[in-house]
Amino acid sequence: MMTDPLRGGDATVDSIVGQGTRLTGQLDLTGMLRIDGHFNGAVHAGGQVLIGRTGRTECTVHAGTVVVAGAMRGDIVASELVELRSTATVAGTIRTPRLIVEDGGRFCGRCHAGGERAETAVLTDGRAGEDDDGPASSPSRPRLS
Repeated sequence: MMTDPLRGGDATVDSIVGQGTRLTGQLDLTGMLRIDGHFNGAVHAGGQVLIGRTGRTECTVHAGTVVVAGAMRGDIVASELVELRSTATVAGTIRTPRLIVEDGGRFCGRCHAGGERAETAVLTDGRAGEDDDGPASSPSRPRLS
């Protein structure tokens, strides 16, 4: 099992968008990407994409595993796992076989998780919504500032 660089682990990060950096474009890589700055665009990674607490993204991410501790607006497609940490704020669509949302993690959008297609509108506090027009009782989307 790989250690977790977002929690001080020593897994090798191949590419970094550092804190204080603003980047727009498309990133294609085979290894691990960590985003601690601002990124707009698209990411295609064969390994992990980690969005740190200071990371702010408006993008589409295709990767094996995606871990979000910061703020993201866009779509996530993960072949293995998506994990939203307690500090995460995500607005968009998630497609993954496994989804973990820590207590406090915020998600607003649609999720297709597990072996069967599961489509659910989710409130920002992680509770399932009641309609297809978005969150049932949440008047606004999470702020990604």
